[in-house]
Amino acid sequence: MCVGGRGRGGRGGRDGGGEREQSNATLCASQLPVDVTDEAVRAHFAKFGEVAALRVSRANKSNNPDFKPVAYVQMRTRGNAQAAFVSPDAVMGNRFVQLTWARCDSYPNPNPNPLRCFGHWP
Repeated sequence: MCVGGRGRGGRGGRDGGGEREQSNATLCASQLPVDVTDEAVRAHFAKFGEVAALRVSRANKSNNPDFKPVAYVQMRTRGNAQAAFVSPDAVMGNRFVQLTWARCDSYPNPNPNPLRCFGHWP
């Protein structure tokens, strides 16, 4: 699930969206072009640091003609994620892409898994 963020329609501002996201290192890029590639997403975020994991959802379960892919990008550190989040540059050169914090790794878990966002779709 994507929460708060920058871009049109985002909530939470550019400060990271609150206390719950302070250890979060996973970003959600929504409204991506239909023909987006994993390589293009990785190349954009690699400018800010090491990409630990990446998953692009292209599943249009409702057959919505306006569907746009969503990418979950987990950076190696919170600092790398924050640098990407606050960057004034358009995501992948597209000002319509919305960048928010993913909610998946911001909750306490007794068995922490740094990639738990990628084991299920919120």
